[in-house]
Amino acid sequence: MKLQLFRPPSTSGELTLIPEATKLKAELLALAEPIQVTTIETRDNAIEIAGKIKSHLKEFEANRVEVKQPFWDICLQIDGLKKEHVKELEAAAKRLDSTVGEFEYKCEQERIRQENELRRQQEEIARKQREAEAAAKRAEEEAARAALEPTLPNVEDELEAQNRKEQAEAEAKRLADEQIKLDQQRQQRAQEEAVDRAGGGSRRMEIVLEITDIHTLYAFNKMLVKMEPNESMIKGFINNGVAEIPGVKWTKRPVFSTNGAR
Repeated sequence: MKLQLFRPPSTSGELTLIPEATKLKAELLALAEPIQVTTIETRDNAIEIAGKIKSHLKEFEANRVEVKQPFWDICLQIDGLKKEHVKELEAAAKRLDSTVGEFEYKCEQERIRQENELRRQQEEIARKQREAEAAAKRAEEEAARAALEPTLPNVEDELEAQNRKEQAEAEAKRLADEQIKLDQQRQQRAQEEAVDRAGGGSRRMEIVLEITDIHTLYAFNKMLVKMEPNESMIKGFINNGVAEIPGVKWTKRPVFSTNGAR
């Protein structure tokens, strides 16, 4: 006769064990606790009691599966319906996320390109400003030297020196205006980028890894590689006659497993 160990759920939905199951557990523990195997008789007694315990565990497990099966079947149906319902929706959401990600990546690449172009233009402006300042300084020096020379003033040379000075000053002003425009463009792009954030989601930069040489990575920093032993493979090597395995110490010890009482 099969022993029903679980009490069916009450109106409150709570599942409990029957009192007989709790009582049997206490009896088996009381039998097992004082046993110490020191003689043939105590060994046989330990085997007998262990068999009773394993028989109870086997019966308990079978009863658990029996009670659980209807609920498990319902859970499988729920999971199946959920899987069928969300499969296409998840694929659609994944495709949209991927599309948005590709667009954001292109925007980021364009932003970097524009930033590099701005930097190049600023460097070019700075170079031209230095050249214009140097030209203006040379023009002033030439005018000063001409004023100190005891020769008669050369109107054409003075006009030419004045003209070069004015051109250098005009070029310096033009470059300064270009620098102002570049700064304004950068500020405007920053404002547009802040306004043009996609709503309803989060944007982040994801690191995509490709491990090209795990041994080199391990040599660089051991913390970057996870290492763990494959115990089943190690035992297989030993069982196949491998006497020594570097980094492993092993012994064999007896493990006794009782059978359930019949």
